[in-house]
Amino acid sequence: MIGFFLFGETVPRFWGFFNNAGDMGRFTLPQWLGIDAGAVVFAVVSMALLMFWGGGKLERIFTARRKARTQP
Repeated sequence: MIGFFLFGETVPRFWGFFNNAGDMGRFTLPQWLGIDAGAVVFAVVSMALLMFWGGGKLERIFTARRKARTQP
């Protein structure tokens, strides 16, 4: 809800961007980065896998800490 409110309050500042951003047509990550589409797919999948792996590690760390605190 806070995000909705903040977006609504800041739209007038970015109104020109919202009106003109569609004039670029189709604009993809490979075009923006200037590299091959396969490299972008590889990078995005690699980042996702790294985030899932890191999230699992953090979950194990925080679960162990919580168990250590709650045991007498």
